Amino acid sequence: MYNISLNDENITFKGLEKKIYEYVCNLACSIMRETLVLRVKLFNP
Repeated sequence: MYNISLNDENITFKGLEKKIYEYVCNLACSIMRETLVLRVKLFNP
């Protein structure tokens, strides 16, 4: 995860929004990947 200080003068709302969006999308991809792998293991012995 990113360590972002809201006191940092170089951070903008848009930049913070992009970091959060990227993190959540990567997390969702990981969850979907693990779900699909588990599904294959369970239904295709």
